[in-house]
Amino acid sequence: MKRQLKLFFVVLITAVVASALTLFITGNSSILGQKSTSTGDSKFDKLNKAYEQIKSDYYKKTNDDKLVDGAIKGMIESLDDPYSTYMDQEEGKSFEESISASFEGIGAQVEEKDGEILIVAPIKGSPAEKAGVKPKDQILKVNGKSVKGMNVNEAVALIRGKKGTKVKLDLNRAGVGEIDLSIQRDTIPVETVYSEMKDNSIGEIQITSFSETTAKELTNAIDSLEKKGAKGYILDLRGNPGGLMDQAITMSNLFI
Repeated sequence: MKRQLKLFFVVLITAVVASALTLFITGNSSILGQKSTSTGDSKFDKLNKAYEQIKSDYYKKTNDDKLVDGAIKGMIESLDDPYSTYMDQEEGKSFEESISASFEGIGAQVEEKDGEILIVAPIKGSPAEKAGVKPKDQILKVNGKSVKGMNVNEAVALIRGKKGTKVKLDLNRAGVGEIDLSIQRDTIPVETVYSEMKDNSIGEIQITSFSETTAKELTNAIDSLEKKGAKGYILDLRGNPGGLMDQAITMSNLFI
């Protein structure tokens, strides 16, 4: 049953739009090497010619996978859409872990902004929070390796690792400067919804990301608050980096 709640619908609609649209392309990418089956000029002719010329004329040996990945990334970047991205298999695996029920790492949400890798927020109770990681910290290096020029998925792949191992982060914090933190990785349960009852029978619900279980967590939070007498709700989406579109839509359907 849909709940008829007083809410600024634009908040959830914005959340749906902001949920990251991720393009997964897996398997053997062969389009650069295939011949056009159509007559006349093909839109891929220029791409094929560039590929063949690089293969034949470049003074170093090239890697086919890197060339294909680079071409795909270029097409996605040309969309000028911050919510569309291409992930290779390693990056895709890391992303899937971030939206699953749990993952192994330090427990911090990360984003790329203006060419910088920034901490959005540490997950509550995580090793990152306990080590003193703060929102808006800029990540400079991971285990001594600079993240300059990396996208967020590449940086996250470096930060994550097996439970019990340590990772060293070189951070730049506004008003403080550069700081070094050594953090021991752990299993991070992905809890994305936090709720509490406020004055005047208003339930406040913080949603930190849209993962596989977020819609179910939100439903449970609303049920719990209703039993406590909630008559209205405030949804706190600050610092939410996005996630699964279907979860955001399911959550919107609870209200709209």
